[in-house]
Amino acid sequence: MAYQKLNASKAWKVYPSDDAPIPQVMVQDGSGTATAQTATTVTDNTVDFLKLGVKRGMILVNTTTNASTIITGIVGDTLTVNANVFVVGNAYQIYGGQNNGAVLYVGTTGNIRVLTAANDDVVFVGVPAGQFIPVNVIKVFASGTTADDILALW
Repeated sequence: MAYQKLNASKAWKVYPSDDAPIPQVMVQDGSGTATAQTATTVTDNTVDFLKLGVKRGMILVNTTTNASTIITGIVGDTLTVNANVFVVGNAYQIYGGQNNGAVLYVGTTGNIRVLTAANDDVVFVGVPAGQFIPVNVIKVFASGTTADDILALW
């Protein structure tokens, strides 16, 4: 009988989001605190995002609230984003763009709504705690997900 072998070399705590996919890699020195914001922008007047190498399509994670958004534009110390998930004083981390798919580990029982690498929007119903979902997943939706303590593994 064949068995699946899972040897992950990287793990990331998943923050379910209807606005952004699971990010791939962290940008070096890509963390800080929002010093200003609007519904579509986040500003940190202590950095130059262009000099950090931030690019459109990267993911901005609000590490204060665990929400995430996609970066759609960069001008100096200001990022344009696709979702209003920040307030002044929130900490952030910048990650590279979309991943090619990660398997998931589920720590707390529940349903998990995902977008697969093949662009299928599916719900895994009643996933028990301590289970792996051996499907290449690029996004875990907040809506439709009741499970918690989810890890993405590559």
